[in-house]
Amino acid sequence: MKKWMSLISIVALWGCSANVDTDQNDSSNGIESTPAIVESSESESAAIIESEEETENRVSFIGVGDNLIHDSVIQSAKLDDGTYDFTPMFDNVASSIGEADLAFLNQETILAGSDYPYAGYPSFNTPDEMAQNMHDLGFDLINGATNHTLDYDYTGAIHAKEVWNQFDDLIYTGNF
Repeated sequence: MKKWMSLISIVALWGCSANVDTDQNDSSNGIESTPAIVESSESESAAIIESEEETENRVSFIGVGDNLIHDSVIQSAKLDDGTYDFTPMFDNVASSIGEADLAFLNQETILAGSDYPYAGYPSFNTPDEMAQNMHDLGFDLINGATNHTLDYDYTGAIHAKEVWNQFDDLIYTGNF
């Protein structure tokens, strides 16, 4: 829901941009136009100006990247039960991510699945828990188009897409 509200807000703000006045004299076709005169009371004008001043729309955005997961990061996230939790590594920025209207993450490394070894450089494979952790932190838009997308060929790229796409309120892009 947060994702859609953010996109709607951006479109709405775009629609609020200044319009060019098209009621100018057009001498090329010989037609002259005059601006319309609308009478209003002083209190109506003040109310309109006050209303315009009160309507300030803002959209907050945070961008994070490259989320580049090396061997030492994988080992730091490993729990005693064999699962992984990357969220403690984001403790210092978690509230900013969660509060943003639109939170973007460049996921530099692929989530190729447990059929391949979890590894850092040169062929990266990040545990699937990364997707759940980033979703839980509040990321809305994930970029998967990096030079590591095909580290584990098409099978790994397809797996990553399936993992990220399990979240209805998150957009995974760059890997189709």
